[in-house]
Amino acid sequence: YRESLRRSQTSVPPWKRLRRAQRAYHLARYAQATARLPGNRIECGVLFGLSALIIGETLRALDPAFDGRGLYLVDSFEGLSAPHPADAIARGRFAMGEGHFAGASVEHVQGVMAGYPGCRVVKGWIPDVLETLPEAPWVFVHLDVDLYEPTLGALEYLMPRLVPGAVVVNDDYGSALFPGAGQAWDEFFRDRGLAF
Repeated sequence: YRESLRRSQTSVPPWKRLRRAQRAYHLARYAQATARLPGNRIECGVLFGLSALIIGETLRALDPAFDGRGLYLVDSFEGLSAPHPADAIARGRFAMGEGHFAGASVEHVQGVMAGYPGCRVVKGWIPDVLETLPEAPWVFVHLDVDLYEPTLGALEYLMPRLVPGAVVVNDDYGSALFPGAGQAWDEFFRDRGLAF
């Protein structure tokens, strides 16, 4: 975890250190649980590549030949999209606005993931960019897009393409800063009568 922080140049404020480490641990465990399943993996919302590197390192620990093939990293690399009313933390107030998190680049993430030449970094807005990916089964999905619309769009695209035993992790579920991500999740599963 610490090495991934260093390599991705990700800083963590003191108030978030324990929580971030716990999330990294659970992300690695879920990636590990899907390691033997055939299919692709995707992270939606990459920023500096911390989680992507943790996923890659976890899979390589189980299979030293893992070179990133079948791992897709999708981000706008332009920060957050315009918020939806569901993203408000109070009437008309949002924790972060359009363009927040715009500090990362495709080149930076490619550098972080240089040890995984089969990994593909894809720039674009969700859900439109997902249509450009290969039509393939998905075994692991990490959603860290913060907002209602991209969370819902990713679920709508990826859920029908999951293989049995696949895992979907929503990083922002239950977040006080990003309530829309949890609302999109709840609506998606409720409207389809699915448990999670």
